[in-house]
Amino acid sequence: MKYDPHLITLKIKSFSILREIMGKEQIILQLPRKDGDRTAITVADLRRKIKELYPAISQRRIVMAVAVNAKMANDKSVLNDFDEIALLPPVSGG
Repeated sequence: MKYDPHLITLKIKSFSILREIMGKEQIILQLPRKDGDRTAITVADLRRKIKELYPAISQRRIVMAVAVNAKMANDKSVLNDFDEIALLPPVSGG
């Protein structure tokens, strides 16, 4: 994948039901930088894009937590080039 300064590149890993929906354990996703890089890309932006690419996530009302570089993140967390993202579905068990 060629580097493009107008895009942010993210490595995204999915687990459990999300992996089943996405059909892969890992994808590389490139998102356009906003306003010439003056405005950051956030977890909320990523969440919207994932749901756009994989509508079954919304249709099945799957809530996913997001970890960035092995730390839990909220929707306002800023993403950087080559961050490692984990999409985590709800976990149940005993």
